[in-house]
Amino acid sequence: LPAPVNTSAFDRNPLITPDGLSLFITGFGRGKGKGGSVIGFTRTERDKDFGSPKFVDAPLNHDVPNVPDWISPDGRVMLITEMSTPPFESKLYTRRTKQDPFGEGQSLRAPFKPTRPWISPDGNRLYFHARGIEGSNGEIDIWMSKRIPVKAE
Repeated sequence: LPAPVNTSAFDRNPLITPDGLSLFITGFGRGKGKGGSVIGFTRTERDKDFGSPKFVDAPLNHDVPNVPDWISPDGRVMLITEMSTPPFESKLYTRRTKQDPFGEGQSLRAPFKPTRPWISPDGNRLYFHARGIEGSNGEIDIWMSKRIPVKAE
């Protein structure tokens, strides 16, 4: 991709929204934060170039490199892996509308810490790799967890 997406900085982990109009990356060396920052780019049409970078605001970005793993079809939920010290922590960040900032993250840690998770399009399955889970076949295995609906009381 042309500038401003690709620069002399160390950029990786592209995540594009289902509508193709927003792109998120982990950008290292772009002058914000101690680690890699999640940076967003937008465009008005799929066949246009992406516009200027916009750092995603805290609390999503902070002192550790963050990897954008998944975004909901409506752009209101983002799944991030915080790449600090293994085992890495994955968090869900939500916002009211696609234009609003993301709120505090919800950790996906118990009873395991999924790494580089991905949520199925229907939102009912979580796929991830992890180590040390009872029943593993190797050091690191691929897992799938089904969503269990919680009934309101």
